[in-house]
Amino acid sequence: PNRVDALVWSLQELLLDTEVMADELTETYLVDPFPIPKHWPVVAAMDIDVRNVAGVVWGAINPEDDVLYMFAEYLTERPTPIGVHAEAIGSRGSWIPVAFDPEGHDRSHEEGLHLIERFNTLHVEAIEAKLDLSVGVHDLLSRVETGRLKIFKTLPLWLAGFRRMRKNAGGEVVEENDHLMRASALLASQGVYIATPDFARYEDEGPNQGTRSEVTGY
Repeated sequence: PNRVDALVWSLQELLLDTEVMADELTETYLVDPFPIPKHWPVVAAMDIDVRNVAGVVWGAINPEDDVLYMFAEYLTERPTPIGVHAEAIGSRGSWIPVAFDPEGHDRSHEEGLHLIERFNTLHVEAIEAKLDLSVGVHDLLSRVETGRLKIFKTLPLWLAGFRRMRKNAGGEVVEENDHLMRASALLASQGVYIATPDFARYEDEGPNQGTRSEVTGY
């Protein structure tokens, strides 16, 4: 498979009975939200189709045990101006790097780079990161299998997107809205390498002072 279907199929096969679907996910992989320590590296990943429908996930990495916590989400259901996306993304911290695959959804590389430039102009730290779904699947599954992936319970859109992925009578995965799933694969496979703490705040307050808000992420 060459789409996000592979990710969802593999996660469901590994974690859940196909009839139970995502219901059991709550026990092991969902966690109550908590303030993100400011020294933890933070990153976002976004997926935008040619209609400007977008999904973005934010993750923070505990440097002590390499657990990736997905702590925030953003999803639009209809075409939305780039400026609106940029404002929503920037509201969580313009310093946070945002991984983005310029060739996603069959865009040309040039079109994708132009989109990155537009986001950068709007004070979003968009960074080119190629999404290889097979790698994304592998990295997410590796984190799941080793307990290094956790999802905040306050991400209803992410959970809804996961639950919408199901098999039809023919055994094929039904795909209804994969933006957050694609963004999650990109974050796990590429975003973790560009994640960064808020150095300005870290230096101002020192390594043991303060945490990020569990609501805003900064």
